[in-house]
Amino acid sequence: MRRLADPAYVGGSSSTGRVALFSPDGTKFIVILRKGNVGNNTNEYSLLLWETDEIFRSPNPDRLLTLTSSSNRPAIRAVSWLEDNSTIFFLGEHPGEVQQLYRFDCGTRRLTLVTHSPTNVLSYGIGSQNDIAYTAEPLPPRANATAPYLGRPISTELITEVLMGHPDEQWSDHVRLVTARGESGGQSTTLSENVLMPFPFSDDHPAISPDRRYVLALANVEVIPASWRDYRDSRMQKWTRWKTTAGQYSMLRHYLLFDTETGEERVLLNAPVSLGGGASSEAAWLPDSQSVVITNTYLPLDEASPEEREARVAGPFVVEVHVGTGEVTKISSKELKFVKWDERTNELLFDEGRGTESTPASKRLQFHKNGSTWTSTSVERSHRDGPEIQLDEGLNQPPQISAHSGSRKSLLLDLNPQFQELDFGREELIRWKATDGHEVEGGLYLPVDYVPGKRYPLVIQTHGFHPDRFEIDGPYTSAFAAQPLAGRGIMVLQAEKPERSAVLDHLATEPEAAWRVSAYEGAIDYLDGRGLIDRSRVGIMGFSRTCWYVKYALTHSAFHYAAASVADGFDMGYFAYVSMANRAYPDNEMDQIMGASPVGEGLQTWFEHSPGFRIDRVPDSTPLRIVASYPLDVLAEWEWFAMMKRLGKPVDMVVFLDGVHELEKPWNRLISQGGNVDWFDFWLNGREDPAKADQYKRWRDLRALTKAQQGR
Repeated sequence: MRRLADPAYVGGSSSTGRVALFSPDGTKFIVILRKGNVGNNTNEYSLLLWETDEIFRSPNPDRLLTLTSSSNRPAIRAVSWLEDNSTIFFLGEHPGEVQQLYRFDCGTRRLTLVTHSPTNVLSYGIGSQNDIAYTAEPLPPRANATAPYLGRPISTELITEVLMGHPDEQWSDHVRLVTARGESGGQSTTLSENVLMPFPFSDDHPAISPDRRYVLALANVEVIPASWRDYRDSRMQKWTRWKTTAGQYSMLRHYLLFDTETGEERVLLNAPVSLGGGASSEAAWLPDSQSVVITNTYLPLDEASPEEREARVAGPFVVEVHVGTGEVTKISSKELKFVKWDERTNELLFDEGRGTESTPASKRLQFHKNGSTWTSTSVERSHRDGPEIQLDEGLNQPPQISAHSGSRKSLLLDLNPQFQELDFGREELIRWKATDGHEVEGGLYLPVDYVPGKRYPLVIQTHGFHPDRFEIDGPYTSAFAAQPLAGRGIMVLQAEKPERSAVLDHLATEPEAAWRVSAYEGAIDYLDGRGLIDRSRVGIMGFSRTCWYVKYALTHSAFHYAAASVADGFDMGYFAYVSMANRAYPDNEMDQIMGASPVGEGLQTWFEHSPGFRIDRVPDSTPLRIVASYPLDVLAEWEWFAMMKRLGKPVDMVVFLDGVHELEKPWNRLISQGGNVDWFDFWLNGREDPAKADQYKRWRDLRALTKAQQGR
């Protein structure tokens, strides 16, 4: 199937404002789509173009470019227009190649390779003279002939890096920062080989000053200053209390300033940027190259007056920072997203709000500097005067791209017309009360052949719900497989969507897992009360953080699940903790959740609440499928696999080592998602696929084991 390729949309954000990227003059726009090719295990990305003045005449898109990726990276991402309204830049790759920066001319159809990095380029920024700054993965370590005799000193490296000799694909802590003169990428200079940036976002663009002297980049903070604990945001309160030492990293980020002439590197502001998913702050240079505008950053507290300090602990600001003196001039206390510097009017343009939730920014603010003060010259205006390009979809409405302008609407593209030939299970929005009383909503997929009055097996898919999305698998591509399960006569509950304020209240606290499990138990009672499910045939699957919830349910809930599955999970386990205890993440968060480290008296809390210390409580009749998709994932899941084996409990573990957290490659998804369909169909319906004899031989052995255990 074809899907919108925008990373934020794929990660769960609304498609609103993310479907099309307009040229600077608004005369054309591009859309990026992706689809999997199961035959050759690749993902194909297409760059489509429409002329704006033609969209209400039902035009077909102009396919500019198609690139194919055989890796876990997109073949086309991070697209940006130049002011000439014809040239676009993007990060891309061909099968078997590393990701590079490309330039494409929409008029001539000429594709040009800009960077020649030996490792994957991760993000980039274009300067006023079309100079380029980019981040890339570190270079492989140089061979050391004496290493076998002297040994390798270890500090904050992951255990998998030590064992494999190279960083895990998605767990490298550092990036290189490189500059190149002109859009051809010539005369490159490496500013740093070691910028601490463990989870770089492609939207975090390194910012080059107009005079080419400075580059500004977001990086993660190592040692957290004690004064930062006074910032009042609830998440900031948790993250500023992490214990970190040099070489470790926190999830807080700040701006580093690099001087291309002297090679100096320094912190621009002794304060973090605001917290948020993806890119949460932008940097933009003013024309004189002496000052830079920073959005959504906190301000230093150490030397502020009592009155000023009170304002600074309350929240972030948009500010102008003079790079020479460090002087800070406030522009706004609103949450703004930088749009551009208007050279004609000497004004800063911002969108109000980050546009990362259900709606995009709808107001645009303009600021002009009068002396030393920034003032708003236009309080608000329409986000765009032209048409809105939308992705129309819903629980039971497959996605279509359409153009809207006033009362006019034009269908531009049905992403998957082949869906008209398929039968889907109908999805319903349901609301229920958790067993602890809090309100929850989710999506209930009815079996394709649903018959009213019949009770069906149920699989609960954890980790989020989007009531405005058409999701065949679920919110993520790892593990979840809602419609295929519905096609096997299984009811599927995509849970859950509690109130956001309640989520933040419980996040990273000891009651978090129990609070979530109460929602699953409440859902079972609710659906059983409606006569929809057979509560003796209920399965549950978890991915990422919700592996913790699923394992907590298996060890702490009174409800007996007929089968379970987990994939790449944070599970509050001791083995996972010590595997990464020489780092700051995720152990600091685990310490906060448990209230202590798993040593000394702190072990008592862990004994009670960590699911890994309660594996003996997993019912002998509850089989667990574990899917590990990369080396660190194997270690994270090993505690449960090994101990269930040791205790004679039914467990099936499948490993492939070329995956990532949110699976990309079609064959990996078939193993993870397709395997879960077979797993639950086997345990809840008793069905087998004759073409997969080895798989079912293992599972029949597990079934015999459960019967033997029950008969003891």
